[in-house]
Amino acid sequence: MAEGNIDRSKEKKMTMASESETKTAGTQRIMVKPLPAILDELDDSIRLASEAAKDAREAAEEARRAGEKAASEAARVAAEAIARVEQTA
Repeated sequence: MAEGNIDRSKEKKMTMASESETKTAGTQRIMVKPLPAILDELDDSIRLASEAAKDAREAAEEARRAGEKAASEAARVAAEAIARVEQTA
């Protein structure tokens, strides 16, 4: 019986050591990159996001103008069709 308790105790210690190593490895992985490099990456990401937002706004404006043009053209064609029907009636 005592032997079984010793095995469990060793197993628990090994598990705890493994968890500790994982936490340390995770912390080390996070702290590998220097802060200025991280800040540069953040600045680049912000700049790219800003450019993407600007492009999206420009595309939306272009789509709005195209929609207005299509609506105007449809109204013109409809008016012409109505005029033709009224002439034949």
